[in-house]
Amino acid sequence: MNEPQAGLPPAIIFGADQRVIGTSPYPCPWFEFKQRFAFNPQRLALAEKFETWVGNLLAIVAPEFFWIGGSYASDKPDPKDIDAVLFYRYRQPFADPQSHAGFLNANNGLLSPAAVKRNFSVDGACVALSMPVERLIAISAEWTMIFSGNPDGSRRAFYCIPIASML
Repeated sequence: MNEPQAGLPPAIIFGADQRVIGTSPYPCPWFEFKQRFAFNPQRLALAEKFETWVGNLLAIVAPEFFWIGGSYASDKPDPKDIDAVLFYRYRQPFADPQSHAGFLNANNGLLSPAAVKRNFSVDGACVALSMPVERLIAISAEWTMIFSGNPDGSRRAFYCIPIASML
């Protein structure tokens, strides 16, 4: 995050010559993100649920990083959840589509958006980095639009949290 001034960074940062010098998602270690955004008991409870989810994920997949945006990545005092997208790798290859489907079913409580929202107050998605590149680009572009847009049409920043910074 390393903000030179107080407040939240904009979605796009321009240099003196009006050229783009930085855009979301901004890299940010978990401890900085948590220090900045877990500023009251409700937000701290959400951050702790998020950490529990990540800890549980480590047993089944190899998480690489998260994108976090939405109201949690703002100054709103009472967000209801954390909007996040997990980008992960599988720990083992699957022999066939049935074994992959079996893995997803067995781990539904940690990978299904509905279960993750219900159990951990995280609203978002889990994206396997092993999917075809075209699909990965399309999903990333979709989430970039979701995270960087405000209802009034203005842009906002979102963050990229490496898993290594949480361990």
